[in-house]
Amino acid sequence: MTLIGCTSDSTPDVDSLVSKVDIIRYDQAVMQLDTTQMQSQLTELRQRYPAMFKVYFEQLIPITPRDSIDVTKLTDFVTNPHVRKVGSLISETYTNLDREYEELGQAFAYLKYYLPESEIPQLYTLYGDFSYQAFIFEEADGRDAIGIALEMFLGQDYPYKALDPQNPIFSDYITRRYTRSYIPLKVVGVLAEDLLGPLSGKRLIDYAIYEGKKQYLLSKLFPKRSPAELLEYTEAEYDWCVKSQLGIWDLFLDQELIYETNQQKINSYINEAPRAKGMPDASPGRTAHFLGYQIVKAYMDKTQSTLSDLIANKDSEAIFRKSKYKPKRN
Repeated sequence: MTLIGCTSDSTPDVDSLVSKVDIIRYDQAVMQLDTTQMQSQLTELRQRYPAMFKVYFEQLIPITPRDSIDVTKLTDFVTNPHVRKVGSLISETYTNLDREYEELGQAFAYLKYYLPESEIPQLYTLYGDFSYQAFIFEEADGRDAIGIALEMFLGQDYPYKALDPQNPIFSDYITRRYTRSYIPLKVVGVLAEDLLGPLSGKRLIDYAIYEGKKQYLLSKLFPKRSPAELLEYTEAEYDWCVKSQLGIWDLFLDQELIYETNQQKINSYINEAPRAKGMPDASPGRTAHFLGYQIVKAYMDKTQSTLSDLIANKDSEAIFRKSKYKPKRN
């Protein structure tokens, strides 16, 4: 990949690179199946969207065997009262995706500007049975495609917790982000993860740098979004992290967590949590993501690396060392 432009704070003009975003309403295609002609309807659906059909009915909603169509099970699925109710709510909430078309079109234009060899993925909206918000897969022609589960973006008023009170993904501090405004970030987020590839290590610093790289990439593709939005914090949580940056760093150093690989010790700093272990109630979980973002920004400023250089660099230790990161005392 090659980079056009530079790593300065100026926002490039990408108007000439904005192209039409193709979003297929697979949720509507499934919900509108004629149950009196299910065999032919399902065959047509599979022929029209072969990769999506396979991913959807074999993996996401695993109710039909490989390379076959179980008409009875699929009919039961599309006529299930809960599925129909949620499908209707999705249709009411998302009568159109104009906002998403506009912001994603702009984000993909920035992607083409910074990484000209990148391909714009095919997008599908769907009902995903409350499992993933977005996921990436490969189309039949080899192009990347991204599925967007719209039931995971119904807003804070939707009773997510009632679905399964014991499931942590339905905790209030997580479901507050199950809103429409997060769709573009989640879509491009899974694309960013695909560009970055797998995590290169299991140390806290590896997680931090990986997430820092992801957030830095998102900041270039969504220049109008706030750092809090990019990190999926509330503004109060982000402000706390900014003011407490030295304290977070000191805790990691004092408890020798920077190179720690024990998942139990670093879990609340790298994964979803109501707050970070050993920190005040005002702290968010995933504080290592915040520090990783600061380290990567420092690294990019110090080295004047390109985005393609950053993506290609899998050495967390080298990025950390060259960043010369050291939070200042307030």
